[in-house]
Amino acid sequence: MTGWAIWCGLALGIYVVGLSYFARIESRAGVLRYWPLLLLGAPVLLAQIMNANGSREAALLLSAIVGLWSVKSLRYGLWSAERNIGRTVCGLLAGIVFVDWLAVGPDAPRELSFVLIALFLAALGLQRFVPAT
Repeated sequence: MTGWAIWCGLALGIYVVGLSYFARIESRAGVLRYWPLLLLGAPVLLAQIMNANGSREAALLLSAIVGLWSVKSLRYGLWSAERNIGRTVCGLLAGIVFVDWLAVGPDAPRELSFVLIALFLAALGLQRFVPAT
């Protein structure tokens, strides 16, 4: 086991803690605090630190994907007239696949990218079968 795996696992764990905050708000009415948004950015920050060599371009591209997907998901719970925290949580859960993709690193085979995209699409597709809350 390398330090890369430990740091990436830690970044994913921090992302899940931020996501869990929104899931908790969904089940209980409460005040929405914005500090957990910082936790969702941990994988992006770590990717920029760890990919300081020639892999920075790939890390920037995947970081943009993670960031854009997170903002799109957060839009339903933060910036819409009628808050839909459930939809935010579903989007952030599907985004875990993008965080995993960012953690895999630049040396992964290209085929793994196709597998991760398929898993992301499967996560979105399977969420359609979950009853609305």
